Amino acid sequence: MFSLQQFFGKGDKFLKLLDDAAQETHHCVRLTVEIIKAPGDTKKMDEMVLSRRKGKQISEQISADLVKTFVTGLEREDIEALARGFYKITKTAEKVAERFVIAAPHLAGMDLSRQADMISFPACRGIREHS
Repeated sequence: MFSLQQFFGKGDKFLKLLDDAAQETHHCVRLTVEIIKAPGDTKKMDEMVLSRRKGKQISEQISADLVKTFVTGLEREDIEALARGFYKITKTAEKVAERFVIAAPHLAGMDLSRQADMISFPACRGIREHS
């Protein structure tokens, strides 16, 4: 049966997806900081790849839902910009982590914890952690 509520949509769906994307972005940034502080842990890199893939799926879901939804609670351009921004942050975090792992042998003995702490800006600390 055709539902007008589904046709006109509710902002809740997009807010939930954007919240999920923000949490994945936070998770990737946190993993990047952990990799910089302990570059020998390869499990963190694998976890980051999975988190980035999940973030990409969420971004694709947002794009697909925008096509299907007639009216949204937020402007379509704003939703797309937020989703694209979250995706770019996760992609950049993964690149930084990969390059750090490659360069880690040359950086032995250097304390980069201050730079790592600058990556995880205070606004991220308020986002709920994944269970």
